Amino acid sequence: MTTRPIRAMFALATIGMISCSVWATTLSDVTFQIRASNDMGSGTWELRINPEDLNGDYDWALPSPVNIMSSTGEKLGTLTEASLFYADPDGVDGPASQQVTLGFAVQAGALDTDFSIDSAFVQFAPIANASGRASASITATDVLGGGAVLTGSGPGGGAYLAQYNGFVPGGATFAEGIQSVIAPINGSNSGSLNEPNGGGFQAIGGSVANMSAQLNFNLTAFDIASGTSNYEIVPEPASLGLLLIGAATMFRRR
Repeated sequence: MTTRPIRAMFALATIGMISCSVWATTLSDVTFQIRASNDMGSGTWELRINPEDLNGDYDWALPSPVNIMSSTGEKLGTLTEASLFYADPDGVDGPASQQVTLGFAVQAGALDTDFSIDSAFVQFAPIANASGRASASITATDVLGGGAVLTGSGPGGGAYLAQYNGFVPGGATFAEGIQSVIAPINGSNSGSLNEPNGGGFQAIGGSVANMSAQLNFNLTAFDIASGTSNYEIVPEPASLGLLLIGAATMFRRR
C-alpha cells in the first residue's frame, strides 16, 4: 500500500489546521461606539453583537439617525449615518486580510462638540511578520454660514487612528493623521490619510494579534462631519509563500 495518499491527506490537514489557527477572528461585544461631549454633558451610543450576524463577514449600516443625549436630556449631536465592515470574523473563508472599515456622518449640537467613534476590538491568532495599510477621508461642511472647523484630538493630534496590539487609544500606532479640516462659509472641505503613500502594504514587524480604529475630533456647533476609513493587516507575502512551498514539498516526497 502506497503512503503517498496518506502523506497528501496529512499535508492538507496540516494546512487546514494552520489556516484555522491563524485566521479565526473574534470581535468585542461592542462593534461600534460613538461618544459626544461638550459643556452640556456627555453621552454614548453603541452597537452590540447580534450572534446571528457572526457567520461570515460582519457588515452593518445605521438604519436611521440617532441623537446622542446627555444624562440630563440635552442633545449633544446626531449620528446621521454609520457603516462598518469586519472581514470574515469567524474565519470560515480561510486566509484573508483582517479588515476594519468604518463610515460615519455626524452633526454637532448647539455647542462645539467632541466626538469619538471606536471600532470593535478585532482579535485573531498572532500573525508573524505582518504588513498593513490604512486610509481615511474626512469632510467638514458648514451649516450656519460661519465656516466649519474640525480639529483632530487623537493621541498624536490626528482625527483618525489605526492601532494594533492593544485597543485604541492604548495600542501601538500603525497610522494617525488628518490634523484638521477647515471648510469655507457655506462650503465643504476634506482631509485624507494614506499609509503607506502610493498604495501597497507596509511591514509592521513582529507579531500582531489584534487591531482597532478610532475617529476622534472636535467639530464646531451645528456643523457636519462625514468620512470613510479602511484598515487592513495581512501576513507578509513571503510568509504565505513559504507555507505553500512547504506544502508542495510534502506532496513531492516519496
